[in-house]
Amino acid sequence: MMKILLSLFFTFALLQYNLPAQTYRAALLKSSIWRQGEISVCWENPTSQNAEGREWVRDSVKTTWEKYSALTFPGWKECNYASMGIRIRIADEGPHTKGLGSYLDGRHDGMVLNFSYRNWSPDCQDEAEYCTRVIAAHEFGHALGFAHEQNRKDTPAWCADQTQGTDGDITVGAWDKHSIMNYCNPEWNNSGVLSSTDIEALQKFYGNPDTKKEFRVELNTNAGREFVIFGKDDLVEIVVKLSKPGYFFIMGTTENDEGSTSYLLNFGGNDNQPEFLKRIAKHETNKWISIGSFDAAEPYGKETIRAVAATTNSLNLPNYRYDLTSGLFLVTDNQKRGINITGKDRSFPAGKSQYSETIIMIETRDTK
Repeated sequence: MMKILLSLFFTFALLQYNLPAQTYRAALLKSSIWRQGEISVCWENPTSQNAEGREWVRDSVKTTWEKYSALTFPGWKECNYASMGIRIRIADEGPHTKGLGSYLDGRHDGMVLNFSYRNWSPDCQDEAEYCTRVIAAHEFGHALGFAHEQNRKDTPAWCADQTQGTDGDITVGAWDKHSIMNYCNPEWNNSGVLSSTDIEALQKFYGNPDTKKEFRVELNTNAGREFVIFGKDDLVEIVVKLSKPGYFFIMGTTENDEGSTSYLLNFGGNDNQPEFLKRIAKHETNKWISIGSFDAAEPYGKETIRAVAATTNSLNLPNYRYDLTSGLFLVTDNQKRGINITGKDRSFPAGKSQYSETIIMIETRDTK
């Protein structure tokens, strides 16, 4: 497994990942969850006449989805042809999104909002600000991957005839009558306020607002990060994300029938001058970055991958040696020591640098 792993780990590119979905109804669509902490927003047709409505929308998002998560929504300028993120058109028609979550990324007219209400819902003309705010909060829920709550599998019978739009495949908490995404809520769009369950689901997938100030490194795979098992010939992709500019290195430990091996990941240098530290620039932060992919193959086993990161170039690597037989930069032949070595044998110089570590474990098996 390791030779295949290392030969392909040298790929280093910005990527966004869609994780596999199941088929039952629920509150969110897993494959649509954004894999970056900054989601740009732009307007397809901003004018001076709709400037006030645009501010209502921006403030509605700021006081709901942005307030209670680690997400930020930069931009809010006019879209150009290549603009990514959420693209909003203002039109006098029923507000909607043309998909959920990251499926809107860069999609022209991906969200439509109404400010005038002359043709659609004319009752809103006398309450244009209120309608615009609560509708925007609801539609941005869709833009983050939230399906309608009444589409859930556990929706009570009295609300079951209200299903509409794309189903989710992730259930968070009990069915929530007061969700901002629930058509059966006695308060229309919950008056533009997130329910406690909305916030719970939001933070489960997009983090807590307190983490916006923290430096952190995260690891993930194309199949998630918890209890990950890959079968024969499955594609395994490993991705990393830093919340601030900084540096990181990767140490892996493999355990299979051939024994245990711990190694440092070489990002592209040669045998005499390996490149173990990788720098993340400001424009690359809060985005999943691929550090490689491989097909699950023999020898099957368990893989532990640890990322160690700092905001400055102050990381001290563990001792290593190059092994001619395996072509790996070995840290130790003892798996448990390999897993613990970054915490025990690495020292950080004093100063203002911030540090973070994370670990994921995957398993490959001879199954499909």
